Amino acid sequence: MTNPKDFELVPGQRGAWTVNTVAGDDPVSFMLLMGGAGEASKGKLDEDEASARAVVAYLLGRQQADDLPNRVEIGDVTASYGDVVDEIVRLRDGDAESVGESS
Repeated sequence: MTNPKDFELVPGQRGAWTVNTVAGDDPVSFMLLMGGAGEASKGKLDEDEASARAVVAYLLGRQQADDLPNRVEIGDVTASYGDVVDEIVRLRDGDAESVGESS
């Protein structure tokens, strides 16, 4: 499993983030698209860095980075996992600054 705290988050256009991490010894990158985060989470998440970090930590805690698609949209994440929003909010509000490394 990819370490959910071992990633780099690079900001792009508003709401878009490039995530750089590793799977085993192989580098892996994917786009996290947080546009519409407020709507997808009923106002609990935003397009900000703290929310993005929490989403990535949530995803990497559940599956290998190289199993994720090249583009991950927040609406797909919230639709795919039952209680994802509350868990992401807990990650964001609890320890988001120590999750991943910013560039």
